[in-house]
Amino acid sequence: MHVRQRRVTLLHRALRDAEADRDRSVAAFAEFGQQHEGARDAASRRAIGRQLGVTHPAVNGMVERARTRSKLGPVAVNPLVPVLGADEAREYVESGALGDIARILVAMYPGNILLESGLDPSAFANGTDIDVPHMLILGADGAAIGVEDCLAGYGGTGPSNTVRLLKELGFPVDVAREVCDYRFVELAPTA
Repeated sequence: MHVRQRRVTLLHRALRDAEADRDRSVAAFAEFGQQHEGARDAASRRAIGRQLGVTHPAVNGMVERARTRSKLGPVAVNPLVPVLGADEAREYVESGALGDIARILVAMYPGNILLESGLDPSAFANGTDIDVPHMLILGADGAAIGVEDCLAGYGGTGPSNTVRLLKELGFPVDVAREVCDYRFVELAPTA
């Protein structure tokens, strides 16, 4: 359920971003039409509405939202960190989508991940909560993915899941087993 909620949150944020982009584009087009006499007919708000299949008042709303957003300043861009299951995370890393792994953080307590990663807490937003995973894989370009059901510690299935995933990602067994001995581990791949 957790992964599904995170995906819904990601999709909601993407939808809001797409709507904001659309509003800015419509406002820029309408502004262009007002500034250039030769483009007034093609770039009027009514013409834009016909082109988009919406009413003139809807176009006015888009322009007004774009103006309101610009008065508030740029929207802070803190992309959400996707949280995947261990198998999905392995496939994601192996596909090259994350790029080269810079480091992996594994903790017994998710607060350690938040502090050590340096990421803004809003990157872990899950609805109205902040839901930080116990394992974070950071790419060399700054991208990150969280991993569910993998953690550091002294027992249970979490550390054994972590050891299995680390071995699958190419870490030596002795290095991977370090997650069983400590509450927090930071690993970096060897060249």
